[in-house]
Amino acid sequence: MKVNFEKIKYSILNFRGLIKIFTFNGISSIIRIVLGIISNKVSSVFLGPAGFALIGQFSNFGNITGTIASGGIGNGVIKYVSEYYDDTDKREKIINTSFVIVLFCSGIAGIITVLLSWFFSGLLFNTNKYFYVFIIYGIAISLTSLGGLFAALLNGLKESIKLITCSIIINVITVSITIILTIIGRVSGALIAMSISAPFNLLVYYIYLKKSNFRFDKIKLKTDKESLRKILKFSAMAFTTASVVPITQLILRSYVMDNISVNSAGYWQGIIKLSDMYMSVITSSIVIYYLPKLSEIKDAINLRKEIFRGYLFLLPAMFILCCSIFILKDFIINVFFASTFKPMRDLFLPQLIGDFLKIASCLLAYIMVAKAKGKLYIFSEISFGIFYLILALIFLKAHGIIGITYAYDINYFCYLIFLIIVFRKIIFL
Repeated sequence: MKVNFEKIKYSILNFRGLIKIFTFNGISSIIRIVLGIISNKVSSVFLGPAGFALIGQFSNFGNITGTIASGGIGNGVIKYVSEYYDDTDKREKIINTSFVIVLFCSGIAGIITVLLSWFFSGLLFNTNKYFYVFIIYGIAISLTSLGGLFAALLNGLKESIKLITCSIIINVITVSITIILTIIGRVSGALIAMSISAPFNLLVYYIYLKKSNFRFDKIKLKTDKESLRKILKFSAMAFTTASVVPITQLILRSYVMDNISVNSAGYWQGIIKLSDMYMSVITSSIVIYYLPKLSEIKDAINLRKEIFRGYLFLLPAMFILCCSIFILKDFIINVFFASTFKPMRDLFLPQLIGDFLKIASCLLAYIMVAKAKGKLYIFSEISFGIFYLILALIFLKAHGIIGITYAYDINYFCYLIFLIIVFRKIIFL
């Protein structure tokens, strides 16, 4: 039997690349989690479950408007800057077009947010007294969107370590501002903190992008038709995700607040925030490593190898994380939250099962993003978003707040089966 040492060497080097990114990103995520624990503890003590529910409402609003303001082009920038890494002309056209889109969209989104600040405050919080929060957010939204574009450029240029370093610095700045403003202003302070860190974050990304030899002086604010067409595919996908997930959460949170209790909505928001925090160890590694990697691969055989390599490494890591969190759930509630969040412990097991299924789905779902399969992506996001909403409302009526996590499990199990069927020719090649 002849051993192909070149293939073995290639496989080891690729696996080492994944481990390197995962290790550095793991360190970043641990720092983020520690900072999150401190921030979350302060928020839990000073805001309580009811305050958490309001923060969740504003966070979902920020997800929707943030994607609109950025033009939803982040993944498109990562894909094409990575794909055209050695083609300077095409890469510059993508970058120039991206800047035009972000500046235009964020300007429009900012103006609308400021003008409708009273309306948004009443819609999300059932009171107009937080209108000034939306004015501050509208003013800062262009800076936030540019920061997101700079992060996508770093990722597309394969400056993974610099991107992770930015993430660490930005988390320190954001959490520091959040803690200070939450202690001073309670709910108002926590809401304002979500906008006030934008200029500092943008400055960090700017410094590290310059360190990667990015030429800001070569940016021309003009669009290229072909580049615009390519990027807008990703805008459609991003707008779908940014609409479906937050709107679904807004509807469900409002239903829980109106029909069960505001505190129950806070418990659910708490478990969502915990999931987002620990899963960021996995999901950010997928975005930083896999999206550029999958974008580069042209043939099905290597694509299959990369997917299985990801499953071999990431799923065991996710399983260990989930088991650890379940075992330590009481400790996490005491340290991460406050005694008022004790009822949240019943949500842990079904939420963790759903999180595991979500990560298993995520690796396959990113094939749709990397290969610009826009129609399939949009169809699946909308279909499973509606499916989850219907399931959640049914289970909420039958089982109370824990029913929402049952729906989460069923939805992602079905989504995983759907993706396996769609990509069966790659998986079972």
